[in-house]
Amino acid sequence: MFTDDDLFWPSLGRTFYYALLSVPTGVLGSLLLAVLLNAALRGIAVFRTLFFVPSSWKTRACTSVSGPRRMPCAGKAKIGACSTRL
Repeated sequence: MFTDDDLFWPSLGRTFYYALLSVPTGVLGSLLLAVLLNAALRGIAVFRTLFFVPSSWKTRACTSVSGPRRMPCAGKAKIGACSTRL
């Protein structure tokens, strides 16, 4: 069934090649970053901050974009000022 296609075996070979190269590289890179984040080096607080800032920016950006659509009354002075229901 699948083996009748001319692209099956080359695609399977590329998939295994990619998996054999990317998985060990990703694991070793992640281990290296974890060791660096846990090390007691000079300036490690700056490195940790620079490492984790993008994840907080992503959360803040998603909240600022989708927050007003989900809660249109947020920020109003009076609680009953909004007539829409969630």
